This record gives sequence, structure tokens and C-alpha cells, in this order.
Amino acid sequence: MTSKSKTVRPAVALPEILGLQAVVEAMPVAMSWASLENARILFMNAKFRDLFGYDLGDFETVQDWVDGAYPVAAQRDRATATWIDTFGRCALQPREIAPVEVDVRCRNGRIRTVIHGGALVPEAGLAVATFVDISERKRDEQLIRHLAEADPLTGLHNRRAFEVHLAHAVTEARLAGQPMHLLVLDLDHFKAVNDRLGHQNGDLLLKTAGARIAASVRSSDPVARFGGDEFGVILMGSATREQVGQICRKITDAMAAPVLLAGEQITIGVSIGAARFPDDAADQDALFEAADRALYRVKRGGRGHWRFAGAGDIAR
Repeated sequence: MTSKSKTVRPAVALPEILGLQAVVEAMPVAMSWASLENARILFMNAKFRDLFGYDLGDFETVQDWVDGAYPVAAQRDRATATWIDTFGRCALQPREIAPVEVDVRCRNGRIRTVIHGGALVPEAGLAVATFVDISERKRDEQLIRHLAEADPLTGLHNRRAFEVHLAHAVTEARLAGQPMHLLVLDLDHFKAVNDRLGHQNGDLLLKTAGARIAASVRSSDPVARFGGDEFGVILMGSATREQVGQICRKITDAMAAPVLLAGEQITIGVSIGAARFPDDAADQDALFEAADRALYRVKRGGRGHWRFAGAGDIAR
């Protein structure tokens, strides 16, 4: 009884690889390949060199490429798990590598966002990588997102975006077991200035107010204009009551400086209500209500001050 003979696929001949290389060199998609045996980078096509500015030899191995060109640690870890761990293994089957979004640092320092995919081709002993540049699309997406989330007059967050930030801040504070603070602000006597000097000057005043409020807090603290002369600030981290008071004082001092409108030096103040999570409220809606009640008490007490929710006195 004779045994069935196994069909053995011959290794891809060098002329075939060179022919493939000539074709890939002219492809409009950035491509490279490396040896499955030792992860040495063997080829980068013209589009790859043009897109990233690197030449063959700048990175000896795929690991060198990942370490040198991927600035985001999580993406380096994913590349290691997806690609690096396949090199040096003999029993690989041909398979596609699922495409992922990756930031690549180019030779000139620019960061390009690409969709990175490819395939393992054991018969040729190669791992083939592809890179499709989506940097412009990402910038367009970010612009659209900004327009959707920004107040068109001041450039600050709008109320919808602010509420999303507030929900995240409350969740993070709850998980970390740390407090966070919400400030709600109203400009004092804005309507009188707007009615007397007109909406154009009123808009200039709102822009100035937004800029002064934002400059009084950290860049990481979200600031929003809700509409009209209403603003909000989220103070991240475990600030003390005294530190929050210092920030409120900084805002009221900044707003007390005169603004030149229609040839007049206009002085306008701000009233602030502050609430602390979790002391004053257990969720974002209740936190907003608590800060709003504190603001209402400030306005009833003469404006131009700030107050904590539940506090028995107004800080001046």
C-alpha cells in the first residue's frame, strides 16, 4: 500500500520577488516589507519614502521602526503584539493583518496619521505592510468636531460639549475618590451695557469676558459659554475650598478691569456660584443645580462676588 505523497509548494524564486518589487515600487500606496525570519526591513517603495521621508537603511528592523517612528506608547505596544511577535516563527499561515490607525513621526518631525495594515506571506518569507495617509481627513474631522462643540462667538465650549466634559469629570472623580468643582458665572449688568451700546459691542464684551475667564484657570480646565452672558468652568483635580476661592478671586479681579467699548471705559463684574462633588451633589445634574443656586444667592446679595453651594456667607 502506497502512502499519499505530500504536495510541497516551492519557495518563491528571487526573480519573482524582484518582479513584485518593481510593481510595488510604482504603487500609489506606501508599502514596505521585512523578512519573517529576522524582521529585517528589506524594502520601502517610493510612496513610503515620499510620505515619511525615510530611506531603506534608516531602520534596520521592524522593532527599530516601531520604536523610532511611533510616538504613541499604546500604538507601539499594539504593533508589538500584532507584528513583532510573528517574526521568527516557522509555522505561520498566510493571513491579513487587520488595519489599525497609527500616528507616525516623519523624518521632518511631522506626525502623520495613517491606516496601517498588511499581510504575512510565509511562502515568500515576508511580512508586507501598507500605510494609507488619513491626516487631512483627521484634521477635517477635528475641525467639524470643534465647530459642533464650540461657542461660535467666544470659541469656548458650548453647553452641549460642556455637559459631556462635566459627565466625564464627575465619573473620573467618583472612580478616583477625589472631589471636583463646578463654577457657573453670570456677567453683572451685561444687559444694560448691551442695550445701551448695541449688540456688536455686547459681543466684544462677551469675547473679552470669555478670554479673561479662560486665562484665569488652567488650560486643562474646561470653560464654556452657555449662551447670553452665562459661563461655566470645571475645575479638575482635588482642589481645596481655599484654592477654589483663590481661583474665583482671580476671575473676579480679571473681570473688574475696564474694557474699552465705543470709546468708553466700561467696567463690568462677574458673579460666581461654586459647587463641589461629592459634598454638594451626587451627580452632574444635581451639581449644576447646586452651583446655580449658589449663583442666585450671590446675585441677590449684591453681585460681583462668589459663593459655595450651602455656604452661609458670600466670599468677597
